[in-house]
Formats: sequence, C-alpha cells, structure tokens
Amino acid sequence: MSLAAGALPSPVPSPHPHPPHAPAMAHLHTESPAAEDPSSSPHAAPLIDRCNALLEEIRTLQEFAKEEFQTIELRTFRGNVQSELRFLKNIGSTPTTISDAAEDDQTQHFLRSSNLRYFELVWAAAKASPGLVSLLTQIPETGLCPFIKQDKPVKTVQIEIVAEDGLHWVKLSAISPKRLMYELAKAGWEGSAEDSDEEEGEAGEADWNRTVVSAIPLVQHADLLAGAAQCTWVRYKHPRITYLFHNVNRETCGRPIELIFKRIEETGAVVQCADDPDMLLTSQPPTIQDTMDRIKSRDTFSNFSEKLNIDCTILLALASEISCRTVDPSSRRFNRAILSQLNTETSRPLLTSTLFPALINHELYCTKTARQRFVEIILEIGTADEKTRAEAILGVRIGGGTGENDTPIPQNELNGIFQELCIHPVPAELRLPIRVYDEECFDGPKAWLPYVKRVADKLSLINQSVFLTGWELKHTTVTSNMVTGKVIESEWTSILDGLRRDGTLEKLLEDGESTLGPDLYVVEMARSLVGKGPKGKLEENETISIESVGAAVEEL
Repeated sequence: MSLAAGALPSPVPSPHPHPPHAPAMAHLHTESPAAEDPSSSPHAAPLIDRCNALLEEIRTLQEFAKEEFQTIELRTFRGNVQSELRFLKNIGSTPTTISDAAEDDQTQHFLRSSNLRYFELVWAAAKASPGLVSLLTQIPETGLCPFIKQDKPVKTVQIEIVAEDGLHWVKLSAISPKRLMYELAKAGWEGSAEDSDEEEGEAGEADWNRTVVSAIPLVQHADLLAGAAQCTWVRYKHPRITYLFHNVNRETCGRPIELIFKRIEETGAVVQCADDPDMLLTSQPPTIQDTMDRIKSRDTFSNFSEKLNIDCTILLALASEISCRTVDPSSRRFNRAILSQLNTETSRPLLTSTLFPALINHELYCTKTARQRFVEIILEIGTADEKTRAEAILGVRIGGGTGENDTPIPQNELNGIFQELCIHPVPAELRLPIRVYDEECFDGPKAWLPYVKRVADKLSLINQSVFLTGWELKHTTVTSNMVTGKVIESEWTSILDGLRRDGTLEKLLEDGESTLGPDLYVVEMARSLVGKGPKGKLEENETISIESVGAAVEEL
C-alpha cells in the first residue's frame, strides 16, 4: 500500500440536470417536522422528511468516520443536500397571488425538478462502495496528481463516488433513453431508434453514426475521464471506472444507445444498467449501520507482505516514552513538535490505533543501517526506559553503537519487558525481536535498475537502505517518513508515465515484473523520543540540543 496518489482536491458542487427516480430512503424520524409546519406545502412535506433523513445519515457517517480516524470527504455532498432542503422548505412558504390551482401546479413543477432523488441514489451507491473516499469529486483532465502544480485551468468532469481507497471511480448518470436519443439526433444521427444491426444501411452511414456517437457530451466526458485515470496513480495502479445508468435497460435500449455504451466501454470503463445483475445499485441498499459495520471490520492491512520492513522512524515510535506512557507536558520544556505529539497521543494512542494492529502476526525486519541509526539516537538522547524498550525491540542488551558488545535476551522475555514499560496491552501476536536483514540493497529491484537510480539519487543513505531494500525484497515498508514517501511516489510515477508512453512499461510487465513500485505503509503520526534531561525544567541550551537531534531524526 503506498501513499494515496491522489489526495483528492476539494470537490466542487455540480447540480445534476436530470433528477433520477430512486426509491425513497427509510425515514429516520417517526414524526414529520414538515407536516407540522402550516406554511409548508403538503406536496413538499414527504420530500422534506426524506431530505432530513438523508442529512441525518450523512451526519452519522461523518461522526463515525471521525471516531474511527477515517478520512471520507462528504462536505460538498452534505452542502448540496442542505441546499436542497432549503429549496424544498421555501416552496410552500413563498407568498403568491395566483389561484390555488395554478399555485399547486407550480409547486408540483418545482418538486419534479428537485435533485433529492439524485442525491438519494448517490448515497445508496456510496453506502454499497467499499473503501469510500469522497462524493461529488471534480476530476481534472490531468488526473488526481498532488505532485503536479496546475499552471492553467483544465477541463474537469464530475464523478459521484471515489471508492476502494481511490482505485474505483463511479460515474452515475440519470439520463433516460429518450434523452440519449435526443443527444444523438442533435449530434446528427442518421436512422431510427429501432435500427437493429450495425451492418444494415450504407457503410458510410454506419461510419458517420459512429462519429456522431463520439460527439455527444456523455462520450466526450468518458474520454476525458479515461485520460484522467491514465494520469492518476494509486498504489502504482490506475483507477478503474464504472458508469451506472439506472434509468436504462440495456436489453431493450436499442442499437443506437447500445453503440453509446460500447463506445464508453472502449475507453476501458464498465457500464452497468438497471437490468445488470451486478449493478452497484440495488432495490435494497445497505443501511447506514451496515455501512459502518463494514468500515469497522475492514482489514486495512490485508495487502501487507508476510515479512515487514520496519523503518527507523517506526523503531523510534515503538521505543518512545510518548507512545508508551502518559507524559505530562508541563514536566519539561518540550519543543512544539513534541507538544503536538503529546496532544495527538491523548486522543489517538499510536500503538493501539495503528502500530500494533499493523505489525502483529508478521515477521519484523529492519536493515543494518536503520538499526545502527536507531541505536545511535537511543544512546545519544534516549531515556533509560526508552533504551530498555529499544533492547526489547531488538532482542539484545545494547553494549554500544557497533553491536559488537550486545548480549542477547531470551525471546520469550521480550514482550514481557516491553509490557512492563508500556501502559497499553502488548499483544502476544507482536513478534519481537525485530530482526536485521542479512543483506541490504542500495540499488533497488534489478529489473528496474536503469530507472530506480533516478529515485535513489534523491534519497539519503539510510533511506536508500530502508526503502530500496524493501522494494527489492517485495516487503511492505512501514514508515512515518511522509516526506520521503512522497518523493519516491512522485519520482517513480513520473518514470512510469514515461515508460508507458514509449511502450517500455508493457514490455517489462510481459516479462513478469509485476511489482510496479515499493509497497509503502505510511503512518501519518510520528513519535519522537522524549530524550534525556534533568528533572524539572530544562536549561535553554539543553532544549536546543535536543531540538537539533530531533531535526536530524526528521531527515531520516
């Protein structure tokens, strides 16, 4: 799992021109606030109730995601639904001087133009989508690439759902068969909706109609979206695209519309219609509780390798007093970075929320260079307890920086030693010690050697050791070094784009080289050592000394 190539931009609201027809959501309220409002139209009351129910589910998922430390971008979608609610409430409360019958017709016209059913449909599909990332996202034609600065405006197309941690884009269309035929006629289609065989008629007519199909906005958007997906890398893969046409039955749609769908499929996208048994949208979408249960039970670490490559930043986090004890921020003069870590640790303990779940049931390794740097930092600034934890992590009594005078600790004692110095339960499945690889690699995978050098040249010696060794061995590297992770991802995806353009990438894949890039799991929270210091307040020069060492650790 790599950095998400694709930290998503803030989605931009885009009103849907054709409100779909979807089954109403189950109400979350037993009473109808709209029905109690004498100024509200009786026709609008059921829609207001449904809109309130939808907003309640959105709020529920947002609060749940925050509690589970999940990032799901729902703000734009929620804002659009709130705007829809205001629109519905205003329908029955606007003063009018026209007759009751005319007013009723006008109200019903406004209600028919409501986007509520479209929002309900998007929400139903979102609840059925694993690894939900965002709703109503604007995708630029240059793709979702956080490493490329846009110097000029680019075309965008809206997709309703980004799921599977960014690897699945879902475009929902409420367009009807009638509207599709209108778009074809507007573009110059020759023939009727009942044409049944592509070979019928003149060959020139068939070629012309294929050109017409490519000219309609829906297909143009499909081409743009396919191009954007090819410019977007998520874990060294391109997102797949699914189109949902819930108002069209493919079996009976007719040849002209079938040609549209085939043209979209030529871009690599999957087309699902209302009569598709694999349709993401079903008559009974998951409840919000079903969705939350699925998110909670999802195994975030399922793609990890059996053996994990542990970076020096994670070794420090495991040994840190901040991770393992309750540290009083007023007990010492801590720098701002450590104070921030102390504050974060209170609300989200690193070991129990992230590291222990990620590391258990795996064989743990580190490179010789990473181990050596870890021991140097421990001996230089670590407290006595931090040093003892480091010894439990490595499985030796540290006799010096070289390791020549280290003495082994029985393996069956290591978890117990760690537990004595940790307020959190240490799982028995944590397989200490963290062993050292027999060899480390500073070149990267041999199949990619000519290209990996460009990445290696941008890394420090210790980062070459850690990240290129993990890459060569195809082991997941666990790190909190976000800066280096972004450098590797940016440089390597740029290289992959170049290889794809000149056809070299396909040749490498045909030769059996399937691992496109280093498998990184980047922990977003770093932990520093508390460091040595006198009881009470540190002297100013001692604070500077520890901060300077901390800066060196940041460069790992």
